[in-house]
Amino acid sequence: MKWFKDDGAQEHDRQLYLQAEAIMGETDFDYFFDTLRTDRAYYTANRGRLLNYLKMLDSDEFRLHDRRLQARLLELQQALKDLKAHTGAHFLAFPRNQTGDNIRFCLHPDYFILEANDVSLDEHGFYLKAERKLGEYVAKAVIRYEAFRTLAKKKLKP
Repeated sequence: MKWFKDDGAQEHDRQLYLQAEAIMGETDFDYFFDTLRTDRAYYTANRGRLLNYLKMLDSDEFRLHDRRLQARLLELQQALKDLKAHTGAHFLAFPRNQTGDNIRFCLHPDYFILEANDVSLDEHGFYLKAERKLGEYVAKAVIRYEAFRTLAKKKLKP
């Protein structure tokens, strides 16, 4: 079965996919998602790759010819934007005395500092809601990245 009307369209999509993968590839995504899931944390170097990946997807030049592939990409893009917004709003550098280029950010580390003393039910509920939303955003992003990557590998193989 032929996926593309012409080889030029397939090659165009393949090159765009390879450019995106060079910015943030499968290993980078897996590491980013895993640290968010298990540690509720991320490092600035990996989040920076995600931001660059999103910037590339937002550019006018990044449009795939294959409609199904473009649709999956748009779904992935929205899931990553949701995750970006959540990590931007609910994560703080922790520990605070870090130096260097790759700073660790955690989901509301202030909650755990307060927890040692005294946490109100409202503060506890706020943290749990942020943690639950993080899990939802990560799960959605993982599913959409895997769907996009699987379809891209199937359609764009030489």
